[in-house]
Amino acid sequence: MILIDERVISLKNFDQANDCRDALAKALYERLFSWIVKQINILLQPNRRYNQTDDNIERTCSILDMSGFENFQVNSFEQLCINVANEHLQYYFNEHIFLQEEHDYRAEGVSCHKVQFQNNEDLIELFMGTLGILALLDEESRFPKANDESLVQKFHSHCKAHPRYIKPRGNESAFGIHHYAGKVVYDARGFLEKNRDNLSANLIECMEKSGIELISHLFHTTDDISHSSDTGISLA
Repeated sequence: MILIDERVISLKNFDQANDCRDALAKALYERLFSWIVKQINILLQPNRRYNQTDDNIERTCSILDMSGFENFQVNSFEQLCINVANEHLQYYFNEHIFLQEEHDYRAEGVSCHKVQFQNNEDLIELFMGTLGILALLDEESRFPKANDESLVQKFHSHCKAHPRYIKPRGNESAFGIHHYAGKVVYDARGFLEKNRDNLSANLIECMEKSGIELISHLFHTTDDISHSSDTGISLA
């Protein structure tokens, strides 16, 4: 039993220490990037004395920082995340460039030809649905005895009927997806460990006590850093 204010010291092996290092690097990058975008929005806010538009409308500048669609000889968790993000971008493009524009044309009585395009809504459901790939990944990550092979078997069991899902032959740690940009086979080895990539409490506490004001602020903020209150720390 652990009493209040007691600490438990848990030593980590080489691989675990590397995982903690990587998790900290990712957290620093994510929080700093969001903070920079927030500072840009603060600096670009229109002067309300000269702004005649509705003050209730929030105007912001956003930055998309990601790679394009990836398909390498070996595709791991990182490629899955990047390609899922690209699927969302493609879906957004379809909705706003094709469907929304066509709806606006018809609403205004403007003649237009129906544009044929590849709708990837079914792929979004495959990844983001209640029993989609990401939900199954999160579920399997919570089981201590789960491994990458059991994860892939869970994918096969729940997703095999989906027309975009591929079950490769002779590889128990692989699964494939027919993306809008092409077929990609993913190697699921390491998926569970990468998905469990959480910061330990002592690392967060260490960052909160940092002598660098900005780093301390980034880790003291409980809400999304991009919506946190201004602290007076500037880009200059």
